[in-house]
Amino acid sequence: MYNFTKSRIILSILLPFMFISGFMCQETFTTFKLYFKEHGKKTEAKRLAVLDRREKLEIAKAINSYNSNLNEESTISFALRICEESKKYEIDWKLVLAIIQAESEFEVYARSHKGAIGLMQVRPNTAKWVSSRLGIKYRGLDSLYDPDYNISLGMHYLDLMRKKYSSIEEALVAYNRGPSALEREMENNNDLPAGYIEKVMGYYRELKG
Repeated sequence: MYNFTKSRIILSILLPFMFISGFMCQETFTTFKLYFKEHGKKTEAKRLAVLDRREKLEIAKAINSYNSNLNEESTISFALRICEESKKYEIDWKLVLAIIQAESEFEVYARSHKGAIGLMQVRPNTAKWVSSRLGIKYRGLDSLYDPDYNISLGMHYLDLMRKKYSSIEEALVAYNRGPSALEREMENNNDLPAGYIEKVMGYYRELKG
């Protein structure tokens, strides 16, 4: 009887400590899990930030190789906008640079004989239509010389053409000549105009190395 009673007393003393100890271990384990989870998120965020900076620098370097007359501020501004819009539409920024080089050679005030304007050679009628789709006000012909606005419109239009047609070659022709012109060529079973396609894809291949 004595031993049994003594054991009960010892257990009554130890059990609360065992319970508390187990609870504390569980809490500690949970805390460590949360710490490493958050630490992992921060590490991944830092890694992505470094990659993002490298990508922007790579874009800026490529722009400078195409038009070394651009000042540093313009080069960086273009790079930031192109990087942002490329990620938004999930389009390779190298293809975007290739299109801009083919369209305007990175000349902000470029204007074609057909009235296309700016870096991505956006026509006023196209600009009005795309602006309405984006829910922004079309600010007139002169606004197309604004690089940020021009790139935003051009990228949205490129994305629409890419989704509308089955190949990148068709999308490029539609972007450059308009969907109506492309569809006339296709209805007449004509070959796609190779000049513009090869020009863009040539720059694209160079950028991809």
